[in-house]
Amino acid sequence: NTPSVLKTLADECTTGIFFPIGKHATYYPEILKQVAAAGHTVGSHTWSHANLNNKKLNEEQRKEEIEKGFSAVKWALGGSPAPFFRFPALQHPPEMVTYLGSRNVAIFSCDLDSFDFKASKPQTVIDSVMRKVDKLGKGIVLM
Repeated sequence: NTPSVLKTLADECTTGIFFPIGKHATYYPEILKQVAAAGHTVGSHTWSHANLNNKKLNEEQRKEEIEKGFSAVKWALGGSPAPFFRFPALQHPPEMVTYLGSRNVAIFSCDLDSFDFKASKPQTVIDSVMRKVDKLGKGIVLM
């Protein structure tokens, strides 16, 4: 779906911020390079999309998820990603917020979730997102 997102953003003369999962970045580095070449910002979203609020993960495992994610994105891009991070499941464990702050990494979230992965028709996603944006008057949309 990334190529169609890139086309839509280009058609609208705007850019986006992409937060790839590290291991996915290693599967499709050419797509991530296209994202960056088109002028979009690329951050990171952990190595495996693990919920860092999961108490089964200790602090070192949580940090490893973050660091491996950034390393994989760097490898795929052939250069450093932006120091931007989005937590999986929008879960922000305080100790990882502190850790990212100590690394000068900005944390991004959203105002609304499109739940695009649940919809079978694009128009359903568009209608749902636009209702939410109209209600809020603005919005950072998670897709």
